[in-house]
Amino acid sequence: MKLQRWLGGISEACAIIVLDGINERHDYQFWTDYIANLVAAAGQNVLFVITCRPDTWRQQLRPRLQLQAMEFDLTEFDEQEFAIAMHNQSRENVERLWALGPVARKPRYLADALMYLKQGGDASELTVELLQYHAWKNRYRTRMNYPVGLNEFEDVLKHLAGQMSRRVTAGELKDLLVLNPSTVDALAELASGGVLRREGAAMTLERPYLVEGLSLLLIDALTSVTGTITVLREQIGFFVHDTQRNPLTAEICAAAAYKALADREIRDEVAVALTLELLDCQNADQTSVEGIISLGSKRPHVVAQVAEGLWAVQGVDSTIEQMVLHGLIQLTKCAKSDSAIVHVLARWASFIHEHGELYRQDAGVLTHKISASVRAVAPVIGQVQLTKDGVLTLTRIANQRLLRLARLALAVISLADRQIFFQVAFNSLLADSVMMTSRGNISGWILGSSRSSLDQQVTAAVQRIEALSLISVEGKRRIRRILLESTATPSLAVQLSTVRQESEVAMHNVGLPGLFGNPTREALQTFLGNGAVKFEAKIAVASKYASDLTFKYPDDFVSELRSYGQNFPIANRRVVLARTVEDHDWDLLEPLLCRLCPDVYKAAVLDFIRGIEQREDEAIYPWLFAADGYLSLFELADVSVIRQAWERFSVVVGSDTGKTRVIEFTMFSMLLAYMTPHEQVHELLRRGTIRVQLASFEDEFQQLDSPKAQEQIANLAAEDDQLLPVLWYAIAQEKCANNVWLPLVDRALAYSNSLTRGFAMELLSQMPLVAVRKRIGRLELTGEPTHLEKHWFTVLLLQHSNEAVSALLNRCDLAVCAAVLGEVTGEQRRRKLATAFAGHLLAWLRLQVHPQQQPYPELRVAVRTPAPNRGGVTSVSVDLNQIDNAVSFRSELSSWGGLEQSDGFGAMSYGFADRQLGDLQNALRDAMISAAERGDWAYTAFWSDSTITLMLEKVPGFRREVHLLVEDAKNRRRLRSIGSFVSALTRVLLHSGDALGLELMALIRAQDIPVRSIDGWTEGDLLDAALSSYPRPDEASNLWLERIEAATSDAYVLANCELLVQGGNRQWLFGQAERDLQTDAPYFRRRGLLLLAGSGCDKSHFDATVRKLGDGSIGLEEVVQTATSYIETLSRMRQWILTMMATDSPSEAKCAAILLLHCVDSRVWILLVEAVEAHGQPRCGAPIMQLLPRDDIKNAVKATLKQRDKSLFGYQKVENDAAPWLQSEAQASVRLPI
Repeated sequence: MKLQRWLGGISEACAIIVLDGINERHDYQFWTDYIANLVAAAGQNVLFVITCRPDTWRQQLRPRLQLQAMEFDLTEFDEQEFAIAMHNQSRENVERLWALGPVARKPRYLADALMYLKQGGDASELTVELLQYHAWKNRYRTRMNYPVGLNEFEDVLKHLAGQMSRRVTAGELKDLLVLNPSTVDALAELASGGVLRREGAAMTLERPYLVEGLSLLLIDALTSVTGTITVLREQIGFFVHDTQRNPLTAEICAAAAYKALADREIRDEVAVALTLELLDCQNADQTSVEGIISLGSKRPHVVAQVAEGLWAVQGVDSTIEQMVLHGLIQLTKCAKSDSAIVHVLARWASFIHEHGELYRQDAGVLTHKISASVRAVAPVIGQVQLTKDGVLTLTRIANQRLLRLARLALAVISLADRQIFFQVAFNSLLADSVMMTSRGNISGWILGSSRSSLDQQVTAAVQRIEALSLISVEGKRRIRRILLESTATPSLAVQLSTVRQESEVAMHNVGLPGLFGNPTREALQTFLGNGAVKFEAKIAVASKYASDLTFKYPDDFVSELRSYGQNFPIANRRVVLARTVEDHDWDLLEPLLCRLCPDVYKAAVLDFIRGIEQREDEAIYPWLFAADGYLSLFELADVSVIRQAWERFSVVVGSDTGKTRVIEFTMFSMLLAYMTPHEQVHELLRRGTIRVQLASFEDEFQQLDSPKAQEQIANLAAEDDQLLPVLWYAIAQEKCANNVWLPLVDRALAYSNSLTRGFAMELLSQMPLVAVRKRIGRLELTGEPTHLEKHWFTVLLLQHSNEAVSALLNRCDLAVCAAVLGEVTGEQRRRKLATAFAGHLLAWLRLQVHPQQQPYPELRVAVRTPAPNRGGVTSVSVDLNQIDNAVSFRSELSSWGGLEQSDGFGAMSYGFADRQLGDLQNALRDAMISAAERGDWAYTAFWSDSTITLMLEKVPGFRREVHLLVEDAKNRRRLRSIGSFVSALTRVLLHSGDALGLELMALIRAQDIPVRSIDGWTEGDLLDAALSSYPRPDEASNLWLERIEAATSDAYVLANCELLVQGGNRQWLFGQAERDLQTDAPYFRRRGLLLLAGSGCDKSHFDATVRKLGDGSIGLEEVVQTATSYIETLSRMRQWILTMMATDSPSEAKCAAILLLHCVDSRVWILLVEAVEAHGQPRCGAPIMQLLPRDDIKNAVKATLKQRDKSLFGYQKVENDAAPWLQSEAQASVRLPI
């Protein structure tokens, strides 16, 4: 039937030759020759129909046969085809067989079923398992060289089970018992009773016995076959054929793989074939797969061949590849220099291919150069000896995809002892020198991060390089340079200097003098004075040093810069949303003008601002994104120009008209500071009660000192719906006239709008005690209160209500209590409230640890502080890196076959559209409300330090009771359900120096509790800050070092240092740096230099330390440069902040702010706080946040941290090269403090 349908459109063939099931007999070479000869002999008018397994054709025959073939998937019968095949069967038989599902609809298995019925079988007894049983029996009988009767198949299975059962019980297969202990009972039952069991008149089939029996049969069939893994998989395919989607097939393959891996007498190829076949099954149980790969990892050559089978094909699920990776990592933990795993990884690292790591379709000089280089070393496929003794070899491979195994090898040894696996990295360098890939940098990082000395191995390797006659001179020079730089040994400094000089000479000889490149700081003076260099190129390089006052620019360059700035087409800036050439040039020019020509800079900026007059409505939109940052430079004429433009758009207030609405809103924000209080409030009233808009304006609200002025503002709230903006304006006043605002508070409290009532309660909290107590008895919440109303309602009750404590807490929002209870005054009141609230908390903890109902899925979210000054909004951010998912990420995402580094499952975040993210936020907020209604208020609460400290100090036994509950939660695996409170408790205990905090911190890391408290200002993790402030370094040093060691870039190393310095542990950090620098291991030397810079040492001390490490170049120059830049950045930031604060000129202050942003990093926040404490606001009169908008600071800090995130200990990270950047098991919890 299938054949007739395929041939329906073909009428030209005069003959048809059918080769059915060719994978069931002979080998691939036989069929290759047979088909090729047959096609040649038959001619053009003969049609060939070949049926086989998909893999047989696609992976074995198609690449060998040059045929124009059409492929058809032999799917199961559809209803019509099935009905035709069953035309002479009873209706009961037809319905029963159809009900068995896809397996029974496959032609091959349907034929087995019909044969079973023809032999007298009952259709009612047929199951998928019984169908498989008979299919295997038929295959076994027709395949073997000796006949097996119909009733002898059971005897074969019993015999095999008896043999295996005796071996298992004799203790020969202990590994098998550990992984699958039920095998013992199943084998014994199978040996005594077989697979089929009679129940009355019917025969039933026991599934566990069937799985064990057929797995034994599969092993028996494979052990009698000689040949490659391909031949063995062909034999397996004879039995499983096209049933890889059937879970039963996966179980059979898994059981067979278990036995083959556990039995050392079964050769490796059999175990590999069975494992690969299991991984091809589409319904394999993940636990079985993990167990088999784990068991296979105890046999290095098995797991190596499995990996080669996986990495050789396209589209293998990367989850499986991750399992293989972890299996290989386990092998390396106990490896020695002569271990099999060392030889396996060294062989992978030596793979080369004529196309290198470029795609085959890539063209160009490099592609041909790589191909010529590879063919010169290895003219044919196979291994080639680089030295006479055969110690150093490379292997040219035919399958380019196997090159990824070299990346896999590097990924594995990046977590292992470099001394043991030195040969792997060295082989990778050899292969890299031939194929010109980026792997050399990765190998260099691995050697350079060794925690033990590699001096002897590097010295020996450098000596052997000269004997490599097949490697080019350039390749050998590169290998020597990487080896010498990685070891960072003073004794090899002379050789390193020689190699670097040779490299520079070679670059010059090939025409790369660097004239138009990236000159060093020392060569920049000459570069800027060179008339042959375009001025745009000079600016691009000179801009890097604009914030460095120690760098002096040539006078001729300054004159040329002034002329260039005066003629710069500033009107062409921000004419469209996309970045133009002028926008790019201005970014480079701006810091130079601020440093060298501030008058030219001011004139250019004012021209840009006043250019709004020549812009049409749409062109104003991109203009706003730049003009908003120049508020401090506005003059009255500029304000007038902008106001005229704003008045054209002010009519759209209250309507949503897209860009026009944004233009009006932004221009109004720019003008707000120049309006009178009456104008400010009038405009706010026009905008209704949109809280987000009000929050963006509050920094510009002017202070009203006289009660009369405040009364004039209060009178503007003529209607109740006008109360909200006026009350917000009142809250922003430092001194409120009580008699003016209390009537508005009373009106608002009587109003039904929850948000307005919330602001009224906030204002009431600032009023005299008598006024508050007079109204406290009448306070009630609305039917659907906002968070703001609940917050201030709770604050007022906690501080002023005379109710009994239990009744008072019943009226309060307990989640708000978690944040504000610690701020209540009055010793007796604090003790009573703390005791009662602790009772609520302990009851919640017990309910979570011992749930009375089925636990519901936990929300992995980070809850930000509900800051009252932002309207009390609690925002929820989803940690997408923690989301469990069932998406199969494919191996093409990275070069070694795993997930993209530093992204992982976080890549899912890009799969959400904006609307979906909004829906997710709403769903999370709804879930939070639902959780609160269920009594889960503490999970989503923000726990303040003051509240937890109050309970620890005032409630006897509270600490001990909580500790017991946490231990119980850990034992019951319920720690995540109380994670938010445990995280906050740990934070408080660490601050107080309680050793329990360290214990809980270690537990949080081990359990990976995702809920943490976030500081809304710097977005840093408060828990990290608490750990770094622990007062006894000898107790906390292990946790600190774990976090530093888990850092994946210089940015994270230095961020940890900053936290330790802020936490008062600078001295420990300084001591650890000194200890690191005293070792011979490259890793500790590099880390020590960064820690020393991060400890806050001065540059002179750092320079002296570097000189002690060795004279001249020793390979540490890159990390020294990173550390030096970090030290110098601090002094530069201080200089520009001082200039910004001390100058009287707004123009000079803005120039200083621009130059500060040019060199800023995350330490700027602390420096700004110190500057405000010392100087107040800038002397020029402009507010500091106007000179330095917060978003501008954050973007600049992000840019700096992004640059630092590209390297680790001076080594540049390469995109998608996961090997050196795999995170260790001790995860770093620190967040980059943007």
